[in-house]
Amino acid sequence: MPKTFRNSLGDDFLITKGVGCLWCFPEDYLLKTLTPAIEKLGRNPIRGLFDTDVIRWTRHLFADMVATNDDSQNRVPLTQEHRQYAGIDDTIMLCGRGQIIEIWSPKALEEYRRANEDIGGVIASAEALRPVVSQLLREDADADVPQAGTEE
Repeated sequence: MPKTFRNSLGDDFLITKGVGCLWCFPEDYLLKTLTPAIEKLGRNPIRGLFDTDVIRWTRHLFADMVATNDDSQNRVPLTQEHRQYAGIDDTIMLCGRGQIIEIWSPKALEEYRRANEDIGGVIASAEALRPVVSQLLREDADADVPQAGTEE
């Protein structure tokens, strides 16, 4: 793995199944980003136990997640399950995506790029995400402002 990607992961990092690829991210990304999202879903214990979407998503994310690190030559070990899921033989392609580094088979990445090369689709996705991003930004801003009747 190139040093620029490798340095962003820290000494120990996690690998799990992504969407058509493998995801690598630092352990603190799990703690600061994914865990709070899962906790919000779990506030309703019935939903956390029985909602098939929650079960499917968390099982996909966590069932084959492994903590790992690279060797002295910056190689990252992949489990057989991960290789099989991502269709990886000998060659890989890496893509940075924020705090996540994706590991792809060249064939799967080319198929993904071909299916998603229309800029109109990218713009439509950004538009669809606008309300979610706006809400998240408001929540972050509200967290910095003391509520009435509270002390700093």
